[in-house]
Amino acid sequence: MPAVSVVMPAYNAERYLAAAVESVLRQSFGDLELLIVDDGSSDRTVEIARGFAERDARVRVLEQPNAGPGPARNAALRAARGRLIAFLDSDDEWDETFLSEHVAILDARADVDVLIGNARNRGGGHHGEPARPVDDSGEPITLATILGDERALFIMTVFRRTVTDAIGGFDEALFTNEEYEMWIRASLAGFTFARHPRPLGWYTCRPGSLSSSDTRMLSGILRVFAKTRPALPAASPERAILDQQVARFEMELLASEARDSFIGGDARKAAGHLAALHARRGGWRLRVGAGVATFAPWLALAAYRLRQTTRRAPGPRGPGLHAARAQTTRSAGPSGPGGPRSLIRLARRIDQRLGHLTGPRRVLVDVRNPMHAAVLEPITAALERDPRVAVYYTAERPSVLADVFARKRRDRIVTHRQAAWRRWDLYLSADPWTRPALRRCARYANVFHGVAGKYDLDNPAHLPIAFHQFDRVLFINRDRMERYVSSGLVSRDRAILVGFPKVDRLVNGEYDAAAIRRALNLDATRPTVLYAPTWSPASSLGVAGEAIITTLADAGWNVIVKLHSLSLDAQTPKFSGGVDWRARMAAIERPGRIVHVEDPDASPLLAASDLMVTDHSTIGFEFFLLDRPLIVFDVPKLIEIARINPERVRELRSAARVVSSVSELKAAADEARERPHELSVERRRVASAMFHAPGGATDRAVGAAYDLLALAKESQWRAAESCDRSVSA
Repeated sequence: MPAVSVVMPAYNAERYLAAAVESVLRQSFGDLELLIVDDGSSDRTVEIARGFAERDARVRVLEQPNAGPGPARNAALRAARGRLIAFLDSDDEWDETFLSEHVAILDARADVDVLIGNARNRGGGHHGEPARPVDDSGEPITLATILGDERALFIMTVFRRTVTDAIGGFDEALFTNEEYEMWIRASLAGFTFARHPRPLGWYTCRPGSLSSSDTRMLSGILRVFAKTRPALPAASPERAILDQQVARFEMELLASEARDSFIGGDARKAAGHLAALHARRGGWRLRVGAGVATFAPWLALAAYRLRQTTRRAPGPRGPGLHAARAQTTRSAGPSGPGGPRSLIRLARRIDQRLGHLTGPRRVLVDVRNPMHAAVLEPITAALERDPRVAVYYTAERPSVLADVFARKRRDRIVTHRQAAWRRWDLYLSADPWTRPALRRCARYANVFHGVAGKYDLDNPAHLPIAFHQFDRVLFINRDRMERYVSSGLVSRDRAILVGFPKVDRLVNGEYDAAAIRRALNLDATRPTVLYAPTWSPASSLGVAGEAIITTLADAGWNVIVKLHSLSLDAQTPKFSGGVDWRARMAAIERPGRIVHVEDPDASPLLAASDLMVTDHSTIGFEFFLLDRPLIVFDVPKLIEIARINPERVRELRSAARVVSSVSELKAAADEARERPHELSVERRRVASAMFHAPGGATDRAVGAAYDLLALAKESQWRAAESCDRSVSA
C-alpha cells in the first residue's frame, strides 16, 4: 500500500495537467499513488491522464460527470489507499522535495494531523512571491486563526487520512470554498494543524479557474460562515472572530458586485451596491461614487475604465479564499506605442519631472520593526541631512514602530494606504516581504538586514521574493550576492556589494565603551557580557534565558540583555511564544549588575561588552568585528525551526565556544575571560567573509541611493555650491 495518496481533480485542464502530474511523479519521496479525477472534461484531459497511467502504475484515473471539485475530491478520497493524503490541483506543481519534507514532518510530529504547505505564485503581479508567509514558528494553527487569518490555510496540504475518515470529506452542496469548510469542521472535531512555510511548488494564478471570481468566492465564504456559526458557542472568541469576518466580507461582496456591474456596463446597478456599501462603511468617496453612478452613469463608467487601465492587478484576497486564483491579467488593450501602458509610462515620467521642479526628491523608507530601522538609519540619516531630499517613513504595523517614529517628524510618517498614490522618487526597505503597492514610485531599493542565514535567506532557490522588482539590491557580503545572482533572482547589473552600514561606527571606533557602561550604571569593577538571543519560541531565551542571565551575573559579570525587537511582541506567539519578555526581564534586573536595553541598535552595547552569548544571530557575527570572545548556546531545535543555513551555523561556531546547558556556561565564560585571544584568527576570518569592507559601507550605500535619485552626493553638491573660484583654488 502506498504511503501517500495524491488527490488531483481536473476539469478541462489539458494545458496544465501534464506539468502537474510530472511534478508528482518526480518526487524524491516515491512511495505514492496519484489519483486523477476527471470531472466531466470536454477537452483532452482524460486522454492525457490515461497516457500517464499507462506509463506509470502509480497513476490511477477516475472519471465522473461534471459535479465540481468537492465531489471529485471525495471520489478520490474513497479510492485512496495511503495513510496520508496530499492535495494538488491540476494547474499547480510541486518541487521535487515537497512530499519528502511534509511526510518527514508528519512522521516526526504525532501531534500534527494537517500540515499546510506553501508555494510560489506563478503569473500576475505577484509572480515569484510566496503565496503564504515564510516566517513561522511551527506553533499549531488554532480554529481562531483559521477563521480570522486569511493566510492560515493553503490548497497544498498533506494530512492523515484519519481526518477525512472522521469528518466525512467535502460538503458536496458547496461549489466554492468547500476545502475551507472541511478544514473548519476538522478543527472543530479536534484535529490539529501546523504549517510548513517553505515554498515548495508553484501556485498558478489564471483567469477562468474556479476560484478566479471574487464575487463567487465571497458569496461562498459567507455561506461557509453561516453554516459554521451554529457550531460555535455564543460567547466564544471564535464566534466573535467569525462575526467580524462576516461583516468584513459582506462589505467586500458589495464592492465586488459593484465592480462586476461596472464591468458589465450597468452603472445604475453599481450605484445600488455602492450606496449599500456607503451605508455600512461611510466615507465621502463612496457617497460621491454612488451619486455619479446614479445621475451620470456614462461618466462613472468612463472613470472606472480609466482607473482600471492604471491599476496593477490585485493578488489573492481574504480568509477562506485560500484556494483563490485572483484574476491577474491586465485590462485588454494595446500595449505598443500609443497604447495604455506606453501612456502610463509617459505619465509617470512627466509626474517625476514635474515633482523635481516643484520640490525635493521624496524617499519612502519602509520599516518592518525597530531592528530594521537601525539597519537603515545610517543611510536615512545621511539623506535627511540633505535639503534636496525629503525622507518619509511608513510601516505595515505602525504601532510596532511607535518609539522609532516618535523621533521623526510627525508630518513625515505615512501609512501604506496613504503612500499608495503619492509621488516617490525612491522606495527603500530592509525587508522585501512587506513592500506596499505604490502607484507613483520611480525606483526601488532593498538592503539586507542580516547575515545569519535564517529563514532560507541564504538559499535563494527556495525564495519566492520578486527581487526583479527592485532597481538595486544592496548586499552585505559577496557570498550571498553570488548566490542570488547565480540563481537568477537578482541580475548582475542590479546587485551592489556595499557591506553593512550598521557596523561602520562600531568598526571605526566611534563608541566610548566606558561611557556606555557608565550610562547603564554598570559596576566598573566587573567584566561585562552581552546576552543577545535571536527571536523565536525555540531560541535560547525561551529554553533557558533567565537562567543564562542570572548564572552569568552570579559568576561575577555585568550582564547586558539585548532581546530582538520581535521577542518583545507578546501578542504574536510565533515571535515571542506569547511570553511577556519585557516583564520577565524587569523581574530579574539588578541595578548595576543586570540591565535590559531595548534600543534597536545594539552596536553601542557590542562596544561596551567583553564577551557575548547568543544562540544564532547576525549580532553574533557583528561581535567578531571587535575580535572579542563569543559563546554560542546550542539549541538544536532552533536551527530546524528557523531554517538556518548549516554553513552559517558552522561558521559562527567555528570561532566561538559552544555550550549546550547552563551548567557549562560559567566555565566557558571563565575561559573566555582568561584567554580572550583564543580563536582570534577564526573570528577575524569569519568577520572578513561576512562583512564586505566594514567601515565604508555607509558611504557606498548612500552613493547607491543618490544614483537612484539622480542626484550628486550631498558632499559633492555642497562642495560645488561653495566652490572657491579664486586663482589660488
